[in-house]
Amino acid sequence: MKACLSSGINTATNAAIVIASTAGKLHGVQIVVKTTSDPIVIIYDNATVRSGNVLYKRRIDSSVEGLTRIDLFPNPVVFSSGCVLSCTGTDGADESIIFYTTKV
Repeated sequence: MKACLSSGINTATNAAIVIASTAGKLHGVQIVVKTTSDPIVIIYDNATVRSGNVLYKRRIDSSVEGLTRIDLFPNPVVFSSGCVLSCTGTDGADESIIFYTTKV
């Protein structure tokens, strides 16, 4: 079994964040809310920009779900082009970590 990689901490931004630029599998997502802006995390099957097939989409309502959300996928989600993150919320505050593997 291959261990998965961590993207490290990604903070909310208006820019696309490239997690992987090759095919692979999405194993999980952790979202940490540090503001009241209720961030939205979207992960696309794309190597460079925020478009293409949506692999994951979650809006965190911190008043209901608390300040941390972890979604782990026992059956990983396959991406063929790459993995690009869009994390909206309060810039530089709300955070996400992506767990993935790439095809070797």
